[in-house]
Amino acid sequence: MVIADSRPDVVPEVLDDRSYAAWSSRVVAVIIDGFVLGGLIFLAAGAAYGTSTFTLPVPFPDSDGLTLAGLTWGSKVAVAAAVLSLVLLQAYGGATPGKRIVGIAVVDDQTGQPVGLVRTVLRDLAHLLDAILCIGYLRPLWHPEERTFADSLLGTVVLRTRTVRAHPLVARLATRRDGTWTGRPGARGTICEPATGEWENRVTGGVAIVSVVLACFSFPWSTAGSSSSDMVDCGFPILDSGAFAPTGVTIRADSSVTSERRFWVERTTINPAQEVTASWTWHRSTAEPTTVELVVTGADGTEEITNTVLPAGTPDGATDVDGTPFGDLTLGVSDLGPGWTAESSVIVDGQVVSSCSLNS
Repeated sequence: MVIADSRPDVVPEVLDDRSYAAWSSRVVAVIIDGFVLGGLIFLAAGAAYGTSTFTLPVPFPDSDGLTLAGLTWGSKVAVAAAVLSLVLLQAYGGATPGKRIVGIAVVDDQTGQPVGLVRTVLRDLAHLLDAILCIGYLRPLWHPEERTFADSLLGTVVLRTRTVRAHPLVARLATRRDGTWTGRPGARGTICEPATGEWENRVTGGVAIVSVVLACFSFPWSTAGSSSSDMVDCGFPILDSGAFAPTGVTIRADSSVTSERRFWVERTTINPAQEVTASWTWHRSTAEPTTVELVVTGADGTEEITNTVLPAGTPDGATDVDGTPFGDLTLGVSDLGPGWTAESSVIVDGQVVSSCSLNS
Protein backbone atom coordinates (compact mmCIF):
# COMPACT_ATOMS: atom_id res chain seq x y z
CA MET A 1 0.00 0.00 0.00
CA VAL A 2 1.39 3.41 -1.00
CA ILE A 3 0.31 6.56 0.79
CA ALA A 4 0.16 9.65 -1.41
CA ASP A 5 1.36 13.00 -0.13
CA SER A 6 0.55 16.45 -1.45
CA ARG A 7 4.01 17.72 -0.61
CA PRO A 8 6.22 17.51 -3.73
CA ASP A 9 9.46 17.12 -1.78
CA VAL A 10 8.36 13.98 0.06
CA VAL A 11 8.82 10.53 -1.41
CA PRO A 12 5.76 8.27 -0.98
CA GLU A 13 6.34 5.53 1.55
CA VAL A 14 5.41 1.87 1.21
CA LEU A 15 3.81 1.16 4.57
CA ASP A 16 3.44 -2.56 3.93
CA ASP A 17 7.19 -2.93 4.44
CA ARG A 18 7.17 -2.36 8.18
CA SER A 19 9.21 -3.67 11.10
CA TYR A 20 6.93 -4.34 14.06
CA ALA A 21 8.22 -3.93 17.59
CA ALA A 22 9.10 -7.13 19.41
CA TRP A 23 6.95 -8.05 22.38
CA SER A 24 10.02 -8.06 24.64
CA SER A 25 10.84 -4.48 23.59
CA ARG A 26 7.36 -3.37 24.55
CA VAL A 27 7.70 -5.02 27.97
CA VAL A 28 11.07 -3.35 28.59
CA ALA A 29 9.60 0.01 27.56
CA VAL A 30 6.73 -0.39 30.06
CA ILE A 31 9.20 -1.23 32.84
CA ILE A 32 11.33 1.83 32.07
CA ASP A 33 8.23 4.05 31.97
CA GLY A 34 7.10 2.59 35.28
CA PHE A 35 10.26 3.67 37.05
CA VAL A 36 10.26 7.05 35.29
CA LEU A 37 6.66 7.63 36.37
CA GLY A 38 7.47 6.47 39.91
CA GLY A 39 10.24 9.06 40.11
CA LEU A 40 8.08 11.81 38.64
CA ILE A 41 5.28 11.10 41.09
CA PHE A 42 7.65 11.14 44.07
CA LEU A 43 8.98 14.55 43.00
CA ALA A 44 5.41 15.76 42.45
CA ALA A 45 3.70 14.40 45.56
CA GLY A 46 6.41 12.98 47.82
CA ALA A 47 5.80 10.11 50.21
CA ALA A 48 2.12 11.07 50.49
CA TYR A 49 1.48 9.12 47.31
CA GLY A 50 2.69 5.90 48.90
CA THR A 51 5.82 3.80 49.18
CA SER A 52 5.62 2.28 45.71
CA THR A 53 8.81 2.61 43.67
CA PHE A 54 7.18 1.46 40.46
CA THR A 55 3.95 2.75 38.95
CA LEU A 56 2.57 1.02 35.88
CA PRO A 57 1.53 3.55 33.23
CA VAL A 58 -1.07 1.08 31.92
CA PRO A 59 -3.88 -0.84 33.67
CA PHE A 60 -2.65 -4.20 34.96
CA PRO A 61 -3.99 -6.65 37.57
CA ASP A 62 -2.56 -6.23 41.11
CA SER A 63 -0.56 -3.13 40.18
CA ASP A 64 -0.44 -0.15 42.51
CA GLY A 65 -2.05 1.84 39.71
CA LEU A 66 -2.68 5.56 39.80
CA THR A 67 -4.78 7.01 42.60
CA LEU A 68 -5.14 10.58 43.81
CA ALA A 69 -6.98 9.76 47.04
CA GLY A 70 -5.57 11.44 50.13
CA LEU A 71 -3.46 14.02 48.27
CA THR A 72 -3.69 17.79 48.52
CA TRP A 73 -4.99 19.65 45.48
CA GLY A 74 -1.49 20.85 44.69
CA SER A 75 -0.14 17.29 44.74
CA LYS A 76 -3.06 16.08 42.65
CA VAL A 77 -2.30 18.67 39.99
CA ALA A 78 1.40 17.79 40.07
CA VAL A 79 0.73 14.04 39.73
CA ALA A 80 -1.74 14.67 36.91
CA ALA A 81 0.86 16.83 35.15
CA ALA A 82 3.48 14.06 35.49
CA VAL A 83 1.15 11.50 33.94
CA LEU A 84 0.00 13.94 31.25
CA SER A 85 3.59 14.62 30.23
CA LEU A 86 4.10 10.97 29.32
CA VAL A 87 0.76 10.85 27.53
CA LEU A 88 1.62 13.92 25.44
CA LEU A 89 5.04 12.53 24.49
CA GLN A 90 3.37 9.47 23.02
CA ALA A 91 0.40 11.35 21.59
CA TYR A 92 2.46 13.79 19.54
CA GLY A 93 5.90 12.17 19.40
CA GLY A 94 4.92 8.53 19.14
CA ALA A 95 6.96 7.38 22.12
CA THR A 96 7.25 7.66 25.88
CA PRO A 97 10.77 7.75 27.36
CA GLY A 98 10.82 3.96 27.65
CA LYS A 99 9.74 3.48 24.06
CA ARG A 100 12.25 6.05 22.85
CA ILE A 101 15.11 4.29 24.62
CA VAL A 102 14.31 0.82 23.26
CA GLY A 103 13.56 2.24 19.82
CA ILE A 104 9.83 1.70 19.26
CA ALA A 105 6.91 4.01 18.52
CA VAL A 106 3.09 3.93 18.48
CA VAL A 107 1.69 5.25 15.19
CA ASP A 108 -1.43 5.19 13.07
CA ASP A 109 -1.56 2.00 11.00
CA GLN A 110 -2.39 3.96 7.81
CA THR A 111 -0.42 7.21 7.99
CA GLY A 112 2.52 6.29 10.18
CA GLN A 113 1.94 9.40 12.31
CA PRO A 114 1.47 9.68 16.09
CA VAL A 115 -2.22 9.39 16.85
CA GLY A 116 -2.80 12.50 18.97
CA LEU A 117 -4.16 13.01 22.46
CA VAL A 118 -7.71 11.68 22.13
CA ARG A 119 -6.76 8.37 20.53
CA THR A 120 -3.83 7.95 22.91
CA VAL A 121 -6.12 8.32 25.93
CA LEU A 122 -8.70 5.99 24.38
CA ARG A 123 -5.94 3.47 23.68
CA ASP A 124 -4.86 3.59 27.33
CA LEU A 125 -8.45 3.02 28.41
CA ALA A 126 -8.77 0.15 25.93
CA HIS A 127 -5.85 -1.52 27.71
CA LEU A 128 -8.41 -2.43 30.37
CA LEU A 129 -9.60 -5.02 27.86
CA ASP A 130 -6.02 -6.22 27.42
CA ALA A 131 -5.72 -6.62 31.19
CA ILE A 132 -8.44 -9.31 31.34
CA LEU A 133 -6.40 -12.42 32.16
CA CYS A 134 -3.51 -10.54 30.43
CA ILE A 135 -4.62 -12.06 27.12
CA GLY A 136 -4.51 -8.74 25.30
CA TYR A 137 -1.03 -7.95 26.56
CA LEU A 138 0.18 -11.35 25.32
CA ARG A 139 -1.65 -11.09 21.98
CA PRO A 140 1.34 -9.53 20.13
CA LEU A 141 3.14 -12.84 20.56
CA TRP A 142 0.89 -14.48 17.95
CA HIS A 143 -0.80 -11.63 16.10
CA PRO A 144 0.65 -11.11 12.58
CA GLU A 145 1.04 -7.36 13.22
CA GLU A 146 1.87 -7.83 16.92
CA ARG A 147 -1.12 -5.82 18.10
CA THR A 148 -2.89 -5.81 21.43
CA PHE A 149 -6.68 -5.53 21.49
CA ALA A 150 -6.22 -1.81 22.16
CA ASP A 151 -4.09 -1.48 19.02
CA SER A 152 -6.70 -3.22 16.89
CA LEU A 153 -9.57 -1.16 18.31
CA LEU A 154 -7.81 2.19 17.88
CA GLY A 155 -6.06 1.45 14.58
CA THR A 156 -2.50 1.68 15.90
CA VAL A 157 0.67 -0.35 15.44
CA VAL A 158 3.90 -0.36 17.39
CA LEU A 159 6.91 -0.15 15.07
CA ARG A 160 10.62 -0.61 15.55
CA THR A 161 11.74 2.97 14.91
CA ARG A 162 12.78 6.18 16.59
CA THR A 163 11.92 8.39 13.63
CA VAL A 164 8.24 8.83 12.79
CA ARG A 165 6.30 11.20 10.59
CA ALA A 166 5.40 14.41 12.40
CA HIS A 167 1.90 14.67 13.80
CA PRO A 168 -0.04 17.32 11.82
CA LEU A 169 -0.23 19.61 14.86
CA VAL A 170 3.53 19.39 15.41
CA ALA A 171 4.17 20.02 11.71
CA ARG A 172 1.92 23.12 11.73
CA LEU A 173 3.64 24.52 14.81
CA ALA A 174 7.06 24.01 13.23
CA THR A 175 5.90 25.63 10.00
CA ARG A 176 4.46 28.60 11.86
CA ARG A 177 7.70 29.07 13.80
CA ASP A 178 10.21 28.60 10.99
CA GLY A 179 8.12 29.45 7.96
CA THR A 180 8.72 26.00 6.47
CA TRP A 181 8.75 22.41 7.61
CA THR A 182 12.05 20.67 6.90
CA GLY A 183 12.64 18.59 10.03
CA ARG A 184 13.72 14.99 9.61
CA PRO A 185 11.05 13.57 11.93
CA GLY A 186 8.14 13.32 9.56
CA ALA A 187 10.07 12.55 6.42
CA ARG A 188 8.87 9.31 4.91
CA GLY A 189 11.17 6.48 4.12
CA THR A 190 12.53 6.28 7.68
CA ILE A 191 9.40 5.20 9.56
CA CYS A 192 10.38 1.54 9.66
CA GLU A 193 14.10 1.97 10.27
CA PRO A 194 15.84 2.45 13.61
CA ALA A 195 17.09 6.01 13.78
CA THR A 196 20.76 6.48 13.00
CA GLY A 197 20.92 10.24 12.48
CA GLU A 198 22.87 12.48 14.83
CA TRP A 199 19.75 14.41 15.87
CA GLU A 200 17.87 11.25 16.83
CA ASN A 201 20.88 9.85 18.72
CA ARG A 202 21.25 13.04 20.73
CA VAL A 203 17.56 13.07 21.65
CA THR A 204 17.67 9.41 22.65
CA GLY A 205 20.81 9.99 24.74
CA GLY A 206 19.19 12.92 26.52
CA VAL A 207 16.03 10.95 27.20
CA ALA A 208 18.10 8.06 28.58
CA ILE A 209 19.99 10.36 30.97
CA VAL A 210 16.79 11.98 32.25
CA SER A 211 15.15 8.56 32.62
CA VAL A 212 18.05 7.22 34.69
CA VAL A 213 17.86 10.24 37.00
CA LEU A 214 14.10 9.87 37.43
CA ALA A 215 14.50 6.13 38.03
CA CYS A 216 16.89 6.97 40.89
CA PHE A 217 14.05 8.94 42.47
CA SER A 218 11.80 5.88 42.28
CA PHE A 219 13.87 4.02 44.91
CA PRO A 220 13.79 5.03 48.60
CA TRP A 221 17.31 5.44 49.96
CA SER A 222 16.20 5.83 53.55
CA THR A 223 12.91 6.05 55.43
CA ALA A 224 11.92 7.06 58.94
CA GLY A 225 8.62 7.33 60.73
CA SER A 226 7.06 8.29 64.02
CA SER A 227 3.57 8.21 65.45
CA SER A 228 1.57 10.42 67.77
CA SER A 229 -1.84 10.28 69.36
CA ASP A 230 -4.59 12.75 70.13
CA MET A 231 -6.09 11.29 73.30
CA VAL A 232 -8.31 12.23 76.22
CA ASP A 233 -9.19 10.26 79.37
CA CYS A 234 -12.39 11.01 81.25
CA GLY A 235 -13.11 9.47 84.68
CA PHE A 236 -16.38 9.35 86.60
CA PRO A 237 -17.09 8.57 90.27
CA ILE A 238 -18.75 5.30 91.28
CA LEU A 239 -22.26 5.91 92.65
CA ASP A 240 -23.02 4.66 96.18
CA SER A 241 -26.50 3.52 95.15
CA GLY A 242 -25.19 0.25 93.79
CA ALA A 243 -26.60 1.01 90.35
CA PHE A 244 -24.80 0.67 87.01
CA ALA A 245 -22.36 3.56 86.52
CA PRO A 246 -19.71 4.37 83.86
CA THR A 247 -16.30 4.77 85.47
CA GLY A 248 -14.18 6.05 82.58
CA VAL A 249 -13.60 6.38 78.83
CA THR A 250 -10.56 6.89 76.62
CA ILE A 251 -11.02 8.56 73.22
CA ARG A 252 -8.02 8.21 70.92
CA ALA A 253 -6.93 9.01 67.36
CA ASP A 254 -3.48 7.95 66.08
CA SER A 255 -1.54 9.86 63.41
CA SER A 256 1.96 9.42 62.00
CA VAL A 257 4.80 11.29 60.29
CA THR A 258 6.84 9.69 57.51
CA SER A 259 10.15 10.95 56.10
CA GLU A 260 11.63 9.45 52.97
CA ARG A 261 14.79 10.30 51.05
CA ARG A 262 15.26 9.41 47.42
CA PHE A 263 18.48 10.48 45.76
CA TRP A 264 19.18 13.88 47.37
CA VAL A 265 15.54 14.88 47.95
CA GLU A 266 13.86 14.26 51.31
CA ARG A 267 10.12 14.55 51.73
CA THR A 268 8.14 14.55 54.98
CA THR A 269 4.50 13.59 54.99
CA ILE A 270 2.02 13.93 57.85
CA ASN A 271 -0.47 11.08 57.77
CA PRO A 272 -3.58 12.21 59.70
CA ALA A 273 -5.62 9.86 61.82
CA GLN A 274 -7.77 7.44 59.87
CA GLU A 275 -10.10 6.53 62.71
CA VAL A 276 -11.06 7.47 66.25
CA THR A 277 -11.84 4.97 69.01
CA ALA A 278 -13.69 5.23 72.31
CA SER A 279 -13.20 2.59 75.04
CA TRP A 280 -15.56 2.61 78.02
CA THR A 281 -15.38 0.92 81.40
CA TRP A 282 -18.16 0.73 84.02
CA HIS A 283 -19.16 -0.69 87.40
CA ARG A 284 -21.94 -3.23 88.06
CA SER A 285 -24.42 -4.61 85.51
CA THR A 286 -27.04 -2.61 83.63
CA ALA A 287 -30.50 -2.38 85.16
CA GLU A 288 -32.16 -1.15 82.00
CA PRO A 289 -31.20 -0.94 78.32
CA THR A 290 -28.09 1.22 77.97
CA THR A 291 -26.58 2.75 74.83
CA VAL A 292 -22.92 3.53 74.29
CA GLU A 293 -22.51 6.10 71.49
CA LEU A 294 -19.68 7.73 69.55
CA VAL A 295 -20.30 10.82 67.38
CA VAL A 296 -17.64 12.42 65.19
CA THR A 297 -18.46 15.83 63.72
CA GLY A 298 -16.47 17.39 60.88
CA ALA A 299 -15.58 21.07 60.62
CA ASP A 300 -18.44 21.49 58.13
CA GLY A 301 -20.98 19.91 60.49
CA THR A 302 -20.99 16.47 58.87
CA GLU A 303 -21.66 13.77 61.46
CA GLU A 304 -20.69 10.13 61.68
CA ILE A 305 -22.43 8.12 64.42
CA THR A 306 -22.02 4.61 65.77
CA ASN A 307 -23.50 3.03 68.89
CA THR A 308 -24.21 -0.26 70.59
CA VAL A 309 -27.05 -1.16 72.93
CA LEU A 310 -26.34 -3.11 76.12
CA PRO A 311 -29.34 -5.23 77.15
CA ALA A 312 -30.47 -5.04 80.75
CA GLY A 313 -28.39 -7.29 82.96
CA THR A 314 -25.17 -6.95 81.02
CA PRO A 315 -22.66 -8.18 83.62
CA ASP A 316 -19.32 -6.82 84.69
CA GLY A 317 -16.47 -8.18 82.63
CA ALA A 318 -18.67 -9.17 79.67
CA THR A 319 -16.80 -9.03 76.37
CA ASP A 320 -19.49 -9.43 73.76
CA VAL A 321 -23.10 -8.44 73.20
CA ASP A 322 -24.83 -9.88 70.11
CA GLY A 323 -21.48 -10.27 68.36
CA THR A 324 -20.39 -6.64 68.93
CA PRO A 325 -17.70 -5.85 71.51
CA PHE A 326 -19.30 -3.28 73.76
CA GLY A 327 -17.46 -0.45 75.36
CA ASP A 328 -15.13 -0.18 72.30
CA LEU A 329 -16.47 1.95 69.44
CA THR A 330 -14.61 2.98 66.26
CA LEU A 331 -15.38 5.51 63.53
CA GLY A 332 -13.40 6.50 60.44
CA VAL A 333 -12.38 10.15 60.19
CA SER A 334 -10.29 10.13 57.00
CA ASP A 335 -13.13 11.65 54.97
CA LEU A 336 -13.91 14.43 57.44
CA GLY A 337 -10.68 16.39 57.09
CA PRO A 338 -8.99 18.42 59.86
CA GLY A 339 -10.95 20.14 62.61
CA TRP A 340 -13.21 17.24 63.58
CA THR A 341 -14.61 16.70 67.10
CA ALA A 342 -15.37 13.34 68.71
CA GLU A 343 -17.83 12.88 71.56
CA SER A 344 -18.73 9.61 73.25
CA SER A 345 -21.63 9.16 75.66
CA VAL A 346 -23.42 6.58 77.77
CA ILE A 347 -27.19 6.93 77.52
CA VAL A 348 -29.53 5.27 80.04
CA ASP A 349 -33.28 5.42 79.52
CA GLY A 350 -32.86 8.23 77.00
CA GLN A 351 -30.72 10.36 79.31
CA VAL A 352 -27.00 11.03 78.91
CA VAL A 353 -25.39 9.95 82.17
CA SER A 354 -21.73 10.43 81.14
CA SER A 355 -19.93 11.93 78.13
CA CYS A 356 -16.43 12.89 77.00
CA SER A 357 -15.11 14.77 73.95
CA LEU A 358 -11.87 15.09 71.94
CA ASN A 359 -10.93 17.86 69.52
CA SER A 360 -8.50 17.12 66.69
